[in-house]
Order: sequence, then structure tokens, then C-alpha cells
Amino acid sequence: MNPLTYNSLLRNAQVALDRNDWLQCEYICQDLLKQNKNDAKVHFFLYRIHNVQAHQELARKHIEKCVELEPKNLQYRLSQGAQLAHTGKYQKAIAALRKARRAMPDAIHLIPALANAYEMAGEYDAARELLSPLVEQKKDDMMMAMIWARLALVAKQPEAAVAVLTRHIPSPSYPSGFMFSLGSACEKTGDIERSFEAYSAANATPKFAFNLDQFLQSYQHLGEVYSPVLLKRLPRPTHDTSVPIFIAGRPRSGTTLIEKILDAHPDVAGVGERAFLPQISNEMNLEIGSSLTYPDCVRDLDQADVNTLSQRYLDLIRQLAPNAKRIVNKHLGNGEYLGLISILFPQASILNVRRKAVDNCWACFVADLNQGWTVNLRTLGITHRAHERLIEHWRETLSLRILDVDYESVVEDQEGWTRKILDFCGLPFDERCLRFYESTGGPTTNQIAAPTLSYNQVRQPIYKTSVNRAAKFDKFLGPLRDGLAEGLEIAEKIIPLKSSSPASTQGAVTGS
Repeated sequence: MNPLTYNSLLRNAQVALDRNDWLQCEYICQDLLKQNKNDAKVHFFLYRIHNVQAHQELARKHIEKCVELEPKNLQYRLSQGAQLAHTGKYQKAIAALRKARRAMPDAIHLIPALANAYEMAGEYDAARELLSPLVEQKKDDMMMAMIWARLALVAKQPEAAVAVLTRHIPSPSYPSGFMFSLGSACEKTGDIERSFEAYSAANATPKFAFNLDQFLQSYQHLGEVYSPVLLKRLPRPTHDTSVPIFIAGRPRSGTTLIEKILDAHPDVAGVGERAFLPQISNEMNLEIGSSLTYPDCVRDLDQADVNTLSQRYLDLIRQLAPNAKRIVNKHLGNGEYLGLISILFPQASILNVRRKAVDNCWACFVADLNQGWTVNLRTLGITHRAHERLIEHWRETLSLRILDVDYESVVEDQEGWTRKILDFCGLPFDERCLRFYESTGGPTTNQIAAPTLSYNQVRQPIYKTSVNRAAKFDKFLGPLRDGLAEGLEIAEKIIPLKSSSPASTQGAVTGS
């Protein structure tokens, strides 16, 4: 291949990556590697593709190759550290970033990256030692200030956090999470007005476009496709298994807490938010030779297809937890995939984690979730009700066993609900589940699960400060209350139920 053709393919790979055409970009990159297996740019394209698709082992191999080929490339070093930290390999992330600093001692951006890895690992003193000289001399950048502010909040020094953050205001632009950090710091000082202003500013520029009509149509379509007639007709796997446990719930509803309680059990492994079901569904039509895309292509499933797809998921989770008797996946899209789960894993245990609607929506608004639907209070309310309605549809339509678990109930009666959850999953009670926080990040944890925004919270015993957290912002929540009311009406129209009662919003916790 001549250089002009090679460079043209490189440009085409970049174009495909920019428009999120992962398959096309990967196809081009594999062709390029046949010509030059040591092109760091190509390996970096593949790292980005696999990273965004949650194929973390492949992503790790490609970013390691980038660093091997160009050890003084700052972007590759930072990406390696971020990938290791994101997958919960904190000590490896720290080691990689410290090695990078030795190779590039003048690369200032490695300092906040290393401090962030220390913080995520719970090594707060090491993070402070790294950042404090720069903060005290006012030589910190906004990323350093944001990490230092989080450390100050851990040390219960919110005023100090506010002081450091506000030194960088105003600015033409802020790193992701900066205004959320300021909002949290102001909230903890009791300055609710300023806190709301900061949270609103953080949500002013969505990172991703969101179309509410398309979202609602997708939920409506799921309800139409997964009908009782179809579900009765479709085969189930001949290798039926009860290994999978699926946690379904909106972001910030308490799914991480429930996963960590289960993960502390010696027979259970939590594998975090693994996008294996979305991956399987996206490739399903090609796999089974259907002209329809998901979810319509489920109509074409036969016995061999169901066996293959079910086994594929089992193989993926078994690679992460080969010795566990039960394996927990808490992917935040699980609620949308209960129809598919009922076909592939009819004996699975489903934990539907719920939280008071206003608190759940508010917790999404004040977190850096990178989701288009979280930046608008009205939209949050509508999508919340649609999710509730879809769960009610599954409850009426599927034969899956579903246990509703209210976050507030678990906080109020941890042991009682731990026993109930374990019993529902067919697991004996184990005292370690009550002390789930002791193994987080320690030598006894499997450290399989990728961290979420709750990575610091699950290092602590259960606390009650998040219950009714939205109440202090009540005067700002009119749009959210309107959205929740509007959402009830919309949800009833797009997903009709056999029963005449509206979707449950915070009813009694039940198992079915």
C-alpha cells in the first residue's frame, strides 16, 4: 500500500470515528494494521472504539501498545491512566501514571491525573500531598482545583472547597464536573441559592443531544414488540441457568449500593455496569440473519439463536467472574432489556431498585452523568415516569421474578432488607454483606466492577443524608414536579396496562 493510500485510510478512520461509526472505523483500522502493526495512531483509534463500547480488555491492550510505541506521548499516557482507573484498577493506574511522570517530569497534566487516581483509590493523603503545594502557591489549574475541592469535601471542609474553586471563576470554559463540584461544595456550606446556580450552569451545555419524542417512542415500541403473544411463542434456552442477577434502576437510585451488598457475599461477584446486553442486541440481527433491527428482530429468534445468545452473555460474564455462583450486572439500561432477559434467562433474579421520584431526579440533575435527559428538570420528570411505566409493563407481561427494592427502605432497615434481597436471590445470609464497605478497594475485593459516581460513597457505611436531599431545593423544583405530573399522563398513553391503576411511584416493596 503506497503512503498516499495509507494516509487516506487514516483520514477515513478519523471521519468514521468522529461520526461514531465504530464498525467502519474498526474495519479500516484492521486493514491498516495489516500494513503496519506498529502505527500508534491506529492503535489509539482502536483503543477509543473499544473503550466507548466497554470492551475494556481490548481497549487496555491497544492503549498499552500506544504507550509502548510512543512512551513520551502525553495523550497516550493520560488515556492509559484514565482507562485503568475507570476499570477499577486503581493501583495499576497509579503505577502507570507515576512511571509516566518519571518519563515526562515536566508534563504538568500528569499531576491532576495521578491525584485523581489516588483519590479514586481512597489514598486521600497522597492526593493532597501531590496537589497542596500547587494549590497553596495558587499555581493550580481548574482540574487540580476540582480534585482538591473533592478532597476538601471528604475532609468536611466545604468552605475551603468553595474558596479554591471560585478562584477560577469566571473562565471561558470549565472542565467536565467543575460546576457540579462547586454546586456540591456550596450545598454543603448551606448556600442553596448559589448551589442551584452552579448546578444549573453545569447543565447549561448538554454534552449529548437528546430527543424526548424519540425516547418515548422507543419505550412505546418496546411495549408493543414484547407482547404476551410473542413471549409465549418464543423458545427459551435449553441450558437454563440462574447464575445472572440483574439490577434495574434509574441512575442515582441506589443500584451501586445494592450491588456492593451482594458483591460482599462469598458466592457473588458484582461486575458493574457491563453493556453486554446492549452489545448483544445491537449485533442480534446480523447474528440471526434477520432483516429487522432490535427489538423487532426478536420475532425471528429460533431455538438455536436463543441458545447461542444466552451462552454468549454467560461466556462474557464468566470471563470476569469464573468462580462465582451468582453474577450481578447493574447496567443502567437493564430496565429496558427485561423483555430480552426474560427470553435468554427466564430464571434470572431481577432487583428493581427505586428511589423517591423527586430525590432520584434531583440526584441525576446534580451529577455529571453525561446524559442529555438529565440537564432539564421537566425532562427528568417525564423520563422517570416512562421508566416506571415500562417496569409495570414488564411486571404484567413477563414471567420473571422481580423484587422491588426502595432505597429509603434499605437505608432505614439495612439488615432486614439485606436478608430479604439475599433470600430472593436464593443466597444464605452472610454478615459480610452488612459490612460491604470494608472490602471496597481492599485486598479481599474482586475489584471486577468498574467504578461509578458512587465510588467514594460505597467506602462508607450506609448513611441517611441522601434521603429527602431535594427538599432544601424545593422552591426551585416546580419544573420537576410539573414534569413528573405530565409524565404520568404521557406514560399511560404510550404504554397501556391491563390494570387501570397508574404506574407505581413509591409503593410498597414487593416481590413477584
